[in-house]
Amino acid sequence: MDDLNLPNSLILVWDIKRAIEKNLSLQQGLQKFVQRTANIRGFQDDFSKNFMKWWQIWQKTQVSDLNNFNAQHRALITLIESGLRGQSIYEPIKSIEADLIEMCEADIQEHAAKLPLLLQIPLVFLVFPAICILLLVPTLCQLAF
Repeated sequence: MDDLNLPNSLILVWDIKRAIEKNLSLQQGLQKFVQRTANIRGFQDDFSKNFMKWWQIWQKTQVSDLNNFNAQHRALITLIESGLRGQSIYEPIKSIEADLIEMCEADIQEHAAKLPLLLQIPLVFLVFPAICILLLVPTLCQLAF
């Protein structure tokens, strides 16, 4: 799963959900995400960087600054904060997971819709000229003689 190009927000949701399903604490799920992201992917995307800043501040002060997150990530972080305060978040996290998966599927469909056009580029610029050359060279050679 680590070599797939999945959004880190979805991986965070999965780590939290898995921790809750295993009767582990929410903090352990968050720590799992931090370890996975640091060891394998690094904190390369904006969500991971902003999440790490938020997590470090939250551990020290339990005050959050959500200005760096987009609306969807803000909802996820707000849900995590309520879970850290002791509220049940299993059902809402399943709902967010479904939304994130739906967004990933929409991205896949969008990229798949562009493929036929992108695959015609090598056809037009490489294969078609080669076929034209194969057809025209013998004709030109016969006309020259």
